[in-house]
Amino acid sequence: GLDAITVLASGKNVTKKIEHEERRNKEGRLYLEVKKTNKGDYVIVVVLPSIINPTNATGFSMLDAIKLDLVTETVRTDLETILGVSDLSCLAVKSVEVNANKAVSRKANADVIVEFLARVYLSSNKHLQTILHVHGKNIHKTIKKAVIDGFKSPRDSSGRWYLKTYRKDRQLELEGKMPPTVRLELIYTKRGIVQALGKCNTTLIDVLTTEAMQKLIQRYIVDVKQAILPPI
Repeated sequence: GLDAITVLASGKNVTKKIEHEERRNKEGRLYLEVKKTNKGDYVIVVVLPSIINPTNATGFSMLDAIKLDLVTETVRTDLETILGVSDLSCLAVKSVEVNANKAVSRKANADVIVEFLARVYLSSNKHLQTILHVHGKNIHKTIKKAVIDGFKSPRDSSGRWYLKTYRKDRQLELEGKMPPTVRLELIYTKRGIVQALGKCNTTLIDVLTTEAMQKLIQRYIVDVKQAILPPI
């Protein structure tokens, strides 16, 4: 399903000036963030599943599409309050995250799986962009073990996406409360979105449709089969 959508609002379309603003659901999870850039524009991140669910533990799937009107209206109302922007067609999409989860048996070591994937997809240390989790203590001396919770790969050769893989249960601080879960995420760039949707200058309102969601998810399935699975 879809997760975070990052869009850009031109400063000339904004009537209310702010530096940084957030919106969270009743469980305290972030679903909307607005930040002003040095150029006076605004970067907006919309975390789709957190608008309708307690967390973004699972992506916004086609089954959730029946709530697209609610999602669209929530975003529209919040942005009108924060920036004075109600026209979502003036928000240029910069990236879209599409992902799938895999729950791992508690008997297996999910960290080893993530580390293996990092070795497969990170070609050299200069590409290593990891989130490190250091843990372990002993009464005589401190034992430190670097655990790769997740990584983000360089952009693929076509310039369409980045691969991001991580322990979703740990990222949500729900380790031990849910099965160990590995998330496989493709972050589609503007070029990747154009290819998937067949539309240049894609705006937020263009993405918030069942047709666009279906195309993005299908593109993800094809890219995983063709580019992600063969190296494994």
